[in-house]
Order: sequence, then structure tokens, then C-alpha cells
Amino acid sequence: MKKEELSFKEKLELYYDLARYFEYQFNQESDSKLDNIIQRLKIWGKELKIRQQYYEV
Repeated sequence: MKKEELSFKEKLELYYDLARYFEYQFNQESDSKLDNIIQRLKIWGKELKIRQQYYEV
């Protein structure tokens, strides 16, 4: 990846990729650190969904 900034669409894709990855990891092993990351990802996802209304994706 050569660009220094992510487009909003790329941020959404990154969010979905990270959420799937950490949900998979959480199913493999339960860890408070992973749970914390998943919770923060869910909050970030809610914020992105709100912001998505203001961007053309």
C-alpha cells in the first residue's frame, strides 16, 4: 500500500476485516485483551456507520 491516507471506503473495509479476524480469534481463545479490542472495534464500527452517511462510498 503506497498511499499515506485511507479513503473512507478503505476504512470501512479495514473495519470489517479486523472485526472478522478478531471475532474468529475470540472464538478460538477467550482473552480479556481480545474482548477489549472487539468491544472497541464495535464502537468504531458504529461511528463509521454514522459517518458513512456523510461520504459517498
